[in-house]
Amino acid sequence: MKRLMMIPAAMLLGTAAAAPKISAQSIIVNPTQPDLAVSVNVDKDVAGTQNPSYRAGENIRVSASVNRDAYVYLFNVNPDGSVDQILPNRLGGDNFVKANTTRSFPAPGDTFTYSVDNIIGQNKVLALASLTPLNLDQISSFKTAQDSFATVNAKTQAGFAQALSIVVNAQPQNSWVSDTAFYTVAG
Repeated sequence: MKRLMMIPAAMLLGTAAAAPKISAQSIIVNPTQPDLAVSVNVDKDVAGTQNPSYRAGENIRVSASVNRDAYVYLFNVNPDGSVDQILPNRLGGDNFVKANTTRSFPAPGDTFTYSVDNIIGQNKVLALASLTPLNLDQISSFKTAQDSFATVNAKTQAGFAQALSIVVNAQPQNSWVSDTAFYTVAG
């Protein structure tokens, strides 16, 4: 099982900008250890301990589980630093996950697929679980009524980390937690 490592918030942006290795700490960390837990993985690594490889355009399934009823937010950080919001979206229902269950996107039986971008390199999926719904209006928005996925406003990983930290810092520290899964996109 992956561990949430904690670093001071002041180091968050420096780590994101300088570290060549992608890590959970370079996205967002909670300075306390809440009793809420979230785990995220991709379908080629259900244990969440590897760094599987996908081909550009290949279908992928992302799963998240929580130990308490929570709202789960999923983001994909691409190798170029751009960020995609996976959940919530307009395809797969809401982002509320019941305690001790796993939510997959897309879920088995969904009539759509989710595929990896053509940006080759190291990717990461950030799962953020919160006991209360979060207002992501500062981070992302649906540009048109037809958009299935919200567009993340931040254009870099550091900008995303800063924007997301503003949202979660408004929450009690024991009411949210994050986890990260990694995968590589090969040509």
